[in-house]
Amino acid sequence: MPLALLLVAAVLTTAAVVTLRVAFSGSALAERVTSRLNADLRGSVTIKSIDWPLASTPTVVLGGWVPVVLREVQVRDADGIVVLRSPQVRAEIDVHAVLFGEHDVLARRVVMDGGELVVREVRERAPQFDGDTAVSLVAAFESKQTPSRAGARGVDGARLELRDAELRRTTIVIDALPVDAAATRHALHVSIADLSARGALAYDPRVSPARLVFQATPRGGAGEVVVRGRRVGIAGVDVRELAQADTTITFGGDVTLATGEHVHVEGALRDYWPTGHFGKESRLAVTVTGVRGTIAATPPVVLDVPPLRLLHDLQTGEGTLEEVAVRAAGGTVRASARWGGGPDGNAPTWLEGTVATTEPLELTPWLTRDERREVGHTVHARVNIRADARTDGLVRLTDPDLRLGRLRIDRGTLVVVDADDVRIEDLHYTMPGLEGTYHCALDPGPPVTGECNGKDTGDTRVLLRLKKLSPW
Repeated sequence: MPLALLLVAAVLTTAAVVTLRVAFSGSALAERVTSRLNADLRGSVTIKSIDWPLASTPTVVLGGWVPVVLREVQVRDADGIVVLRSPQVRAEIDVHAVLFGEHDVLARRVVMDGGELVVREVRERAPQFDGDTAVSLVAAFESKQTPSRAGARGVDGARLELRDAELRRTTIVIDALPVDAAATRHALHVSIADLSARGALAYDPRVSPARLVFQATPRGGAGEVVVRGRRVGIAGVDVRELAQADTTITFGGDVTLATGEHVHVEGALRDYWPTGHFGKESRLAVTVTGVRGTIAATPPVVLDVPPLRLLHDLQTGEGTLEEVAVRAAGGTVRASARWGGGPDGNAPTWLEGTVATTEPLELTPWLTRDERREVGHTVHARVNIRADARTDGLVRLTDPDLRLGRLRIDRGTLVVVDADDVRIEDLHYTMPGLEGTYHCALDPGPPVTGECNGKDTGDTRVLLRLKKLSPW
């Protein structure tokens, strides 16, 4: 009799284990988990199968961390766009937290190997301020029953916590909206292939305000940045700091462009991020090295550009280009600029700058012997640059002081209408015994072509000699 009972117990135990493995593993477990998750999420999760080792059966029953392998994982945001896709994710998951209660997704030792991660900025459904936005991957785990409100208060939804997370050979895509509150189309698109990263993320929509904390150190390979339709190739990315705590994000790292330039970026976003309402001390600093410039000419004018450093205040929209000294044509040109825009980091609407020689440029290789004899061959120059989108949106070079040998230009405005339309207004020049005022329409080329109309006074013999020179 005791033997029979033992046999019956063994059969029942075996049947229970088999039932547990069939019902709570593979595609059956994946369907159970995703159906519970998707019942109240703004987004949706699909998983082909969830497998776990038989040795973890007691933990599955009693609760705790269970090592699992998730295959063919996919997360869609509230707009139905795939924002996470991976053929395989390995992790240790608190199974009871997922299956019961608030269906919190708690995981540790997470490894996502391959696939794609999309950080997509979207408009908030119930904004507290104009321009309030959210990251759609995070918002996908909020409750569909209660609209979110950009951190104004806690809402229903699953808590998401990823500890010791790692990405391997993953493609990351970042789509960001412009700060302009009225804009709905993404103004920034970043894609980086073969990305690796280590970090952690925790999101709790039920506290007030909703809390997002993350830390990561991503490194990646080739990719591109598209800003308002303009594309810049990327050869590599190395981010040494990317973290958010409470309402502050700090970041710092390096980007190598496909053309060889090296860009170092560092800064902080404070207060209501990512709402577009940046708080005090929200800043961005960019240093660019390895810039190589060439002006089309015969022979070409090669520019030796030192590191460029730009500082931008995201709260006021104001920024500066620190003074930089560029070597060209045997001389030195110093340039600096500042700009500003609307509050809350809106795109700059005006710019002012100065360009001036501190060592004269030597133009002998680009001038004929007759030109050097009649005019000269060294250049001293100073000009102000102004642009203001609030008026006509044109770039203007004003208040010139340009001296090419004996020729001096002391008045006039260069107006850049667009890439094919450049105008010179009220250009006044003087030479020994000669002066004149001209208006010109130019095509920047290359080669530069154009037509000028004006009036000269003075020694007609000098004027005739000048008109025989090819540039005149």
